Amino acid sequence: MPKSKPAEEIAKKRRLDAIVGANLRAERQARHMTMEDMAEALNLSVHMVRLMEKGDRGVTPTNMQKLSEMFDMPLDAFYIPRTESKYSLREEAEDPRKYLRQRIKALTLDFSAKELEFLISTIRNFRLVHRSNEYVEEEAGNEGAL
Repeated sequence: MPKSKPAEEIAKKRRLDAIVGANLRAERQARHMTMEDMAEALNLSVHMVRLMEKGDRGVTPTNMQKLSEMFDMPLDAFYIPRTESKYSLREEAEDPRKYLRQRIKALTLDFSAKELEFLISTIRNFRLVHRSNEYVEEEAGNEGAL
């Protein structure tokens, strides 16, 4: 029997909570912070931090903003699974296109097919307009050279 719409949404949220939690734990540990340190910074209990890191509790938007600032990371980097990429400024500098593709993937993880089609058509239209503007600018530059 196929999953109902609410069950699918709950499953997606749990997957995202697990990804965010794993990233929180990895970033906390990379900075040699204890759960107590993170709990104090977020004004939460250690128990709540443990639940968030396990993916059993979602992180509120306010706490996501605090974590983003505390770890000096963009918000969407928390949604990229560690198996795909470990966020780092070095990685972003070495291959910005790869990093940006991963960010787009993370942001569109729960998009419907219709939303993805809209996004694709928007990107195509943007590229067409951008290329036609470059052509117009190039032609204007060539006219001035004559």
